[in-house]
Amino acid sequence: MRQVLVSKPHHHYGIKKPARYASKYVAHDLTEAERKQLFIQKIYQCVTVFDFQDPDAELEGKEAKRNTLEEIHDYITSRTGIITADVYPAIFQMVQANIFRVIPPQVNAFGDPFDPEEDEPRDEPAWPHLSLVYHIFLRFLESSDFNNGLARSFIDQAFTTQLLDLFDCEDVRERELLKTVLHRIYGKMLGMRSFIRRSINNIFLQFIYETQ
Repeated sequence: MRQVLVSKPHHHYGIKKPARYASKYVAHDLTEAERKQLFIQKIYQCVTVFDFQDPDAELEGKEAKRNTLEEIHDYITSRTGIITADVYPAIFQMVQANIFRVIPPQVNAFGDPFDPEEDEPRDEPAWPHLSLVYHIFLRFLESSDFNNGLARSFIDQAFTTQLLDLFDCEDVRERELLKTVLHRIYGKMLGMRSFIRRSINNIFLQFIYETQ
């Protein structure tokens, strides 16, 4: 298991740590406050990012994280009143650590430049974790407890720019979820709409005039 440095928009790996994930929410001896702390603790645990380039590495830790992400998703989907101020830093740290990364140049299986007319797009190897992180973030954005004022300090121009950069990914599943996330942000964060429109316009112009 490797710790990501979330201050930069791509994956970093450091010292291995044992895979230890908190017990499930169903423990009957937990108070509501303790269950809330466990929820936040689990989110912070999922800041840890695994290297999926080696499919056989750290399988136990990968499975433990996937199970924890599923628990977080189920918990945030089935309950109300849990998206409070202390949850925002944890959610955004987890989202940034997992999805903000450098997208490698598109190449085919032979290492040649990717040809969309001839080559099959490459699936994202970390998708078992990434897909759950995206769905958790969507449930968070769609929650009736979502607070625009609290989110404003996290969903800024830098955050939105990094989201738009991810549209360079090859995996169509990720691009579909990115589209939905951006749509939700556009609908919720009125102050970001003008910036989002300008940014997308600039991407189109760059694609037309600066690429082949």
